Amino acid sequence: MDATGSPDNKLILVLCGMPARGKTYIARKVTRYLKWIGFQPKLFNVGNYRRFLYGTDISPTFFDEENADGMEARARCRKVALEDMANFLRTEGNVAIFDGTLTTGEKRRDLKETLNQLLPGVYVLWLESVCTDEALIRMNIEAISKAPDFVGKSCEEAYENYSRRISSYEATYQTLSPKVDGVDASFVRLINFGHEVEVYNVNGYIQSKIVSYVMNLNPIRRPIYFSRHGQSEYNKENRVGGDSDLTESGVKYAEMLNLFFQQEVRSGELKHFDKSSIRMFTSTLVRAVHTTSKIKLGVKPMSLKILDEINTGLCDGLTYDEIREKYPLVDKERKEDKLRYRYPRGESYLDIIHRIEPVIFEIERCRGPVIVIAHQGILRCLYAYFAKFDIPEIPHIDIPLHNVYKMIPDAYDVDETRFSIDINTGICSKMEKQTLILDTNFDFRFI
Repeated sequence: MDATGSPDNKLILVLCGMPARGKTYIARKVTRYLKWIGFQPKLFNVGNYRRFLYGTDISPTFFDEENADGMEARARCRKVALEDMANFLRTEGNVAIFDGTLTTGEKRRDLKETLNQLLPGVYVLWLESVCTDEALIRMNIEAISKAPDFVGKSCEEAYENYSRRISSYEATYQTLSPKVDGVDASFVRLINFGHEVEVYNVNGYIQSKIVSYVMNLNPIRRPIYFSRHGQSEYNKENRVGGDSDLTESGVKYAEMLNLFFQQEVRSGELKHFDKSSIRMFTSTLVRAVHTTSKIKLGVKPMSLKILDEINTGLCDGLTYDEIREKYPLVDKERKEDKLRYRYPRGESYLDIIHRIEPVIFEIERCRGPVIVIAHQGILRCLYAYFAKFDIPEIPHIDIPLHNVYKMIPDAYDVDETRFSIDINTGICSKMEKQTLILDTNFDFRFI
């Protein structure tokens, strides 16, 4: 057995449930999370196969359980997706995420039987997203209006179309249960995005991590702000680590950062939220605490040791020139593999990812805006999780001083805006706005 709990080191997470319950949101999030912690996952969305094989202009009757042609076409999509997934697990990855409706016990048993033929002994974990909150369902449908099926259609058209699609499944829908799916089934029922969670027969390291992760997810659209502390004395001297205070320029940035957030409250993203819903996190290091203390939003920041900068061990307090002179092997080996290299008596970037994982859980759990004031190494890892960066790229992401990153994630993408604050002029410039499409991992290479 390995971390997946499967004898051949493979795990399949199967998403199931009624439409507009956030399955695709969860599937994409889990895929991103598993990549971030070092697994090799791939998402197989049955809807993508259906769009590829039959197009996007499909009547809601296509999903009617009494439509024999539609049933046959959807079964074909599942079959092709399963075959692709099996090929992926045989040749490349160790975790696959299968995103479909599978609203009846019969469909789930058929899928499990097919998997047993394609990949004998593979561990299958079922995850059903259940929504009884009509406001949550409505919000999910509004998010789905960005999906490929509804490009060029209004939110109202998407809502009407999807509501008819939901009705097609209601009569035959069967929730996950030992009675329907077998006493040996392993499953999680996520009700109203973590308001209630049912876990049945789940074993294994990665399975447990997935369960813990999805319990913290919520689909509410809210801004997440990242910024490094203001310039510190060690930044000015080009030294690593340490616990130096801010320079005069760093203090100016902290004061202007406060003005930036006051403007966000008046006319930016924060105006849509009550101040009491804002969460602010920082490290325990002086430069970060000092910067955060200047932000006057009526929010008490949480200083977390796990947000402290990468531990540079024996190199702490040295300049890069001094490291090259005193520890030439450190300089050489770190350049060769900056991701995995661990400072003597210190940390590597992989260590940081493991260390700050609880922060990711907390950010995902928050239903209001989040502000994180931290350090370059920490923010590289956090930013890479929300943006479209692979792990080997993390140590090389540029997170400059005196910049603010605003990320607004939803089911299908992340809206990112960057701001640069000029401490000499006081001007805050919007540097870049882009939409980052979340991982789909869909290339039809096996079709």
